[in-house]
Order: sequence, then structure tokens, then C-alpha cells
Amino acid sequence: MPWRLSIVDRWNVRQRIAEAADAYLANLRAQGYANPYKPADGKYVWGSNSGTANNAMILAIAADLTGRPAYRSAALESLDYLLGRNAVGLSYVTGYGERSSHNQHHRFWAHALNPAFPSPYPGSLAGGPNSGLQDPVAQRNLQGCAPAKCYVDEIGSYSTNEVAVNWNSALSWLTAYADTEA
Repeated sequence: MPWRLSIVDRWNVRQRIAEAADAYLANLRAQGYANPYKPADGKYVWGSNSGTANNAMILAIAADLTGRPAYRSAALESLDYLLGRNAVGLSYVTGYGERSSHNQHHRFWAHALNPAFPSPYPGSLAGGPNSGLQDPVAQRNLQGCAPAKCYVDEIGSYSTNEVAVNWNSALSWLTAYADTEA
């Protein structure tokens, strides 16, 4: 509750969030696709889309705290990245975009393995590019991939195509932000 903080503490919090947002904004602008997630070593990690969604949340919060339109635009561009404006040209969110992920790795949404199981529900976010190639499907299909292209939409690729609640919570927050900003 902001009113419990002194004016100085509120200003300090606002400044720290803006500093983080400035770094994410620079990352977004420094890449071929609008992504505020930019690993220092250039290698994407397991759940990289979580980094994108979480960094976009900081940009959105900074927009609200500072009124800077650049932060708002960057947050919304980050959502565009997740929805298909990315190096693989695929929406990482099931059911959204002209081409979307639909074989995400999940124990219950396993229609790709067993037709008796449901497909992933619309709106679930896949983990995204992962330079580590930590599963046999990724190792077989993605050798030599550029970091932002280390993704395969196959149920067996748990290191690139897994679904996790914490990644999806950030996506939910970001889509709610986009909806209220429309």
C-alpha cells in the first residue's frame, strides 16, 4: 500500500522500477524482435518466455508509475512477441495467432500422444526458445539453432515447449494490462 511509504520511499521505489524498465527497454530495442528478455551470454534458458512476460510486467508497472509512453509501448510489443512476432514466426500461446503452438508438453493435455487426452487449452504459454537443448526432441531437431530459434512445437520437447503455471500467470497479468489499456 503506497500510502504506508514515505514520499521519499515511494520516489525511491519508482526510480528503481524505472531503472529496471530502462534496461528492459534497451534490451527490447537492441534485438531484431521486440523482446525485453536478453540474456547476457546470448543463450536463451528454459522458460525464456517467462522472462519476456515478467520483464514486460515491469515495463507496464513503470508506465503506470511514471506515465512514460515508451514503457507502455514496450510492454505491449512484448506481448506481440509472445503472440507470434518473433524469430520462429509462431505464437507461443495456444489458440492465438495465424500459427500457434499446439503440442505443448503437459501431462494432462497430451492429445498429441494419446487422442483420449485433451489438447492444450487456448491461452496457455509455452516455455519458448531454450539454447540448452535439454531433451532428446530438441537435441534431434535443433542442433546449431540460433538462440532465439531454439524452439520446437512437439510434445516431447519439454525443455522448449513445457507449460508452467508461473509463466502463464505473467501472461495473464500482461493480457489483462493490454485489455485495460485498449
